[in-house]
Amino acid sequence: MKTNKLKQSILTLSMCLLAGVAAEAYAQSYYGEVYVCDFNGDSGMEDLMKARDYYLSQAEKAGVGTPPAFVWTPIKGPRDFDFLWFNFYGSATQYGEQMVAEAASSDMQSVNERFERLASCSSFLLLQEQIYNGGEAMTGETAYLTSSACNLREGMGPIEFADLRNHLTGYLKAAGHTRLQVYQQNPITPTPDSPDLRLFAVHDDAAAWGALTDDMRGSDGGRMLGRHWNTVLDCSTAHLLGRQVVAAPEE
Repeated sequence: MKTNKLKQSILTLSMCLLAGVAAEAYAQSYYGEVYVCDFNGDSGMEDLMKARDYYLSQAEKAGVGTPPAFVWTPIKGPRDFDFLWFNFYGSATQYGEQMVAEAASSDMQSVNERFERLASCSSFLLLQEQIYNGGEAMTGETAYLTSSACNLREGMGPIEFADLRNHLTGYLKAAGHTRLQVYQQNPITPTPDSPDLRLFAVHDDAAAWGALTDDMRGSDGGRMLGRHWNTVLDCSTAHLLGRQVVAAPEE
């Protein structure tokens, strides 16, 4: 047990260091605060959006900033939660300052109480970086997401994963997939059952995902990438619906 925990700690550190190198290369890296939640009682998405509105009004009243936030809900695959709430920060300092400001505000305490009545959540921190940007913006209010929770296979490590990531992004660029974004997430505060990393892709809709999947399955390059992926990673994949629920602050 101790050996496994030590191995996970070393691997997490190595992957976070690799993520730092990737962040320099792609210039889009974020600290993510994630809440994994189940609704309490008869609560639902309408109640969550009302709580979001209350959060924004209280934050404005208190003079506390609000980080950009996204909500994901499961569509296909494992349904271990009702929704995920992501807050994103440009740096660890921003995250820390947000925690201090909220804790010091009496107005924000009622926000926490409202969310706690609404849903039961666990939370963790991660580092997220964009590893592929097709260049064209998403068009809808929601996006279709495919999220893969992955562990490195025996004998595989950060170097082998870096080769796979380069293979993935090179294939997508060469194939001309412009309406697609791909991100890597590495846990900062992992639990014993956390995957080594997550990879998720953002599509306009399910049809866009289907077209990409058919293209990859139908081409030699796509099949080669699939074999490389399965050699390095052991993943379980879920499909989710994502939307932004708190806008980024104006510059």
